[in-house]
Amino acid sequence: MLKYSHHQSNAIHNSFILQSGIRSRSPLSAKASAVRVLVVDDDPDIAQLLASLLARNGFSVEALTESKAALARLAAGPALFDALVTDHDMPQMCGCELIDRARAAGFRGKVILHSGSLSGDDLSEKVRRVDAALEKPLGIRSLVPTLRDLLGMDAKACA
Repeated sequence: MLKYSHHQSNAIHNSFILQSGIRSRSPLSAKASAVRVLVVDDDPDIAQLLASLLARNGFSVEALTESKAALARLAAGPALFDALVTDHDMPQMCGCELIDRARAAGFRGKVILHSGSLSGDDLSEKVRRVDAALEKPLGIRSLVPTLRDLLGMDAKACA
């Protein structure tokens, strides 16, 4: 298992576990760190990027690269996460199916669909399942503000 650690000058420590999952925790803000986010993307680099971005902004993050593993995690503890950020195009199960099955298992958190395929005839079908949809790669800039807004958080809570 590949591990990656990143230290910043203000004593933030983020650790990532790649392949089966990535965990990241940052003590920046008591309010933000209480917000738990599950990131799902079959590309480990993107999963790591999103986890790092969220952790740097004070969120407690777990990232998985397999949609079936993410569904198992959500089904085992539907209240463990406040938000789900998922890619759409993944090999085992698409993001929309993951969202539908997670909701059926009891997940009630906010959902952000982060995908490079947010166009076409099925766009409205994809977007109706989620609280927000962000297109790759430009949506990365909007991820933290969108998540803060969806969760009703003050921007200073994560800064």
